[in-house]
Amino acid sequence: MLALAFTPTAAAGLSRSRIAAALRRAGCKRGVDELARRIQLALRRPQLHQPPLVEDAMGEQARALLAVLDAECLNVDRLGQVVAEAPARHPDYEIITSFPGLGDEFVAQLLAEIGDDRS
Repeated sequence: MLALAFTPTAAAGLSRSRIAAALRRAGCKRGVDELARRIQLALRRPQLHQPPLVEDAMGEQARALLAVLDAECLNVDRLGQVVAEAPARHPDYEIITSFPGLGDEFVAQLLAEIGDDRS
């Protein structure tokens, strides 16, 4: 929702169909139209608004924070891929994963805790 409109004034102008489309893109499947209606009503409440200059400044701050959040989400995804791939390259991977209950994520944690000094 925040990516659609960074200020309360912009959010108040969102159509119900645009809100519903954003909800569907985010993975909502049930009750989307009713939820979109309730969100639209909430976004049009006057108490959300600030003086125009303040609202614009806060909108720019929200835009910047959302960009940082997007970048961090990408970094977390990349780190997750590396963590998932790295244990399989360890020389003792086959031995460690032969123990019941030791999946790849736990193997990565185990190797991080015990280190890689085989002696």
